[in-house]
Amino acid sequence: MTRRKRLPKLASAKNVYKYVPGKLVLSNKEKDCGGSILNVYSFSSHLEETPSPPPIPALTIGLTHNGHRQADYKIDDEPWRCCDFTEDNICLLPAYHSVSMAWRPIEEDRARTTNLLLPMQEVLDAATKALDVEPAYIELQANMSFRDAFIKQLLLTLKSETAHEYPYGRLFFETASQLLAIHLLKNYCTVNYKVPEYTSSLSHKNLQLVTDYIHSHLHQNISLDSLAALVNMSSYHFSRLFKQSTSFAPHQYIIHCRIEKSKELLKKTNKPISQIATELGYANQSHFTRLFKQHTQMIPRVYRMSCS
Repeated sequence: MTRRKRLPKLASAKNVYKYVPGKLVLSNKEKDCGGSILNVYSFSSHLEETPSPPPIPALTIGLTHNGHRQADYKIDDEPWRCCDFTEDNICLLPAYHSVSMAWRPIEEDRARTTNLLLPMQEVLDAATKALDVEPAYIELQANMSFRDAFIKQLLLTLKSETAHEYPYGRLFFETASQLLAIHLLKNYCTVNYKVPEYTSSLSHKNLQLVTDYIHSHLHQNISLDSLAALVNMSSYHFSRLFKQSTSFAPHQYIIHCRIEKSKELLKKTNKPISQIATELGYANQSHFTRLFKQHTQMIPRVYRMSCS
């Protein structure tokens, strides 16, 4: 086994990438994504020292995209165990636990993994607001090798979102993190909890209040919590009632409004496309063009020409 170095304590989950024995190829750690940190690593077949991070206040969920790696590991003071990391393998390490890894050398092409660090406070908030469970009773189970189609698809979607410069914005990351937290509470706790189903919708007054706010703040990075606070609801309950009312998830509705407003500006004004992108909260003109084409099958310039 590889001998590990003595390491200092971490102040933030943002520094975890320093302790992973792979090359960081993609990350949102410098972006405002509501607290969740997504890192994508590339690993060679020859791993040297593999220091493990000290406990952090975030749970870690990893997805192996390709390749095959073997490791001996131990969680906290538990005995050492062996694990195969193969394609579509998911691993889950709860917050405030540390894992020691000793990689076994194998002849294999470069592997790639995606790790999501989900603040434990988000999980506890979900437990309180969505399940009406006291946080003190929440205990997630560590599992270094399992498969879960929902988690896989969610991580792949967040990876794509990060790679394409966040076309759906902070709200999408917040919503996805919340869905993941609920999924973990339902399926990977020491006690299984049932999430209530919601069939009602927002009142006309509350729906109008939220939609008016969205239309007047399209230029901003709107958060899920800010929308829920308008109607004095938890973000979890608000998301579900909003979708019942509009058939759109909140982040989908915001994208829809931005696209419709951009169509109006392209058709009725001579504003430069870059200015329209800025006014509607897009990161840059390229970001706006990509999303506009995705929803209309035309780039903005061609759409403007078709309206003349």
